[in-house]
This record gives sequence, structure tokens and C-alpha cells, in this order.
Amino acid sequence: MMIMLVEDNDVVADLFKDIIQDMGYSCLHVISAEQAFKEIGPVLARLKLIIMDFKLVDMTGIRATIKLRTTISSLHDLPIIGITGGLYTDDVELLEQAQFNLILQKPILPRQLRLAIEICLGPVEKAAP
Repeated sequence: MMIMLVEDNDVVADLFKDIIQDMGYSCLHVISAEQAFKEIGPVLARLKLIIMDFKLVDMTGIRATIKLRTTISSLHDLPIIGITGGLYTDDVELLEQAQFNLILQKPILPRQLRLAIEICLGPVEKAAP
């Protein structure tokens, strides 16, 4: 099972990747909306969740999420967690269209990310030692 992380900050991405992998998921990290659109096709069947930063270099994560949900029909019901350092007035109007399952405010504690992933995908079962 795979989670796509769309995050252009290397420090945040490294922390999130560690948490995702510690939970037993594989993680595909991309740094832009454009890269997400290019990389999503080959992993679509294994993709269970997208974690999308709101502020990316090429477009907002909100607009990227709207584009993903409207151009790839199988993503309409895929859980997407938005992460943000803050919202702008223009963003609030688009949030309903984007249909994020959850939105987390930075700074995000590891336990908050784990809980958000579990809310979207269910509890993680640890393998027996």
C-alpha cells in the first residue's frame, strides 16, 4: 500500500516519509503538483492516500487536488490529507471543491500525522515479532 506525499520542503518531507514508512506504507515523495500528475499513473492501483501540502512551487495544493479529483475519476473517493501553514481568503472558497478528507495545520506532530493516516485508512496492524 502506497501513500503519495506532495511536499516541497525537504525537512518536512523527510519527517513525514519516516512516519509513513514506520507505519508500514511505502511512500512516493514528489515536490510539485506537476510531478504528482506525472508520477500518479503508474502507482494508481497501489495508491491508498495522498498527503498534499497547500503551498507548492507550481500551483497551490488546493488547486492541484481539485485537478486530480476532476481529471482522474478513480481519485474522486481517494482520501487526501491537506497540510498547511495557513489559509488565505481565496483558499477557503476552493476548499469545498477540493474535498479534502482532513486538513492539518503546521507544525504537525508525528502523532497527529499518524492519527490522520489512521482516520483515513484505518488502524495499522503491526506484524508479530
